[in-house]
Amino acid sequence: MDFSHIKDHTKKELEKLINHPFMEELYTGELSFEKFVFFLKQDFHYLEQSMKNMGILIAKAEDLTARRMLINILYNESEIEFKNYLNLLDFLNIDPSTLKSIDLTRANIAYSNYLISQSAQKSFVVGMAALLPCYYSYLEIYQYHKDKLSNNENDIYLKWASTYDEAKYKKLVGDLIYIFELYLNSEKEEEITRAYKNSLKFEYEFLEDAYYQKIWKL
Repeated sequence: MDFSHIKDHTKKELEKLINHPFMEELYTGELSFEKFVFFLKQDFHYLEQSMKNMGILIAKAEDLTARRMLINILYNESEIEFKNYLNLLDFLNIDPSTLKSIDLTRANIAYSNYLISQSAQKSFVVGMAALLPCYYSYLEIYQYHKDKLSNNENDIYLKWASTYDEAKYKKLVGDLIYIFELYLNSEKEEEITRAYKNSLKFEYEFLEDAYYQKIWKL
């Protein structure tokens, strides 16, 4: 059992995510800037929670090699994707400290809590299965839509997308897959696949809430 097996069982979910109008319009440059800023603020919060979640997985990793690799991945995440977000927020004159009090979308809250619950309460490999879709799907989204960037005249969107073309980001994803496959086993196939698929669904809902700017409220 390897990662390709998991991908084969989650093709439908990944395809829906890749073809979400938010990503389609972002890569063509047609996305409303208001929607992008809404997404950026929500995703900044999510990335903070995701890094906390990775800290749990670092503590649970039984293999020293995997633990050291995850520590390095966490550092690179802070220096690649998270740093790029900080630069974008600075360019847009948005103070990151003000984002701690923003109203969050339902998907943002649910997804963040789901990741942490899977890592804290389930086995290490299940926690990795829930974590991986975030990183892998954005690489796949870039690969699918990258040709559209040649006609995209929005420098901010180009800057955002460039993160997923960096060699460091591709290595980060490759290292996550390597660690994931170290722990894959057929005995937990159903649970692992379900965790991976659920995170893909959360990724879709995250984009859906951003596209329609849906705050969770009564």
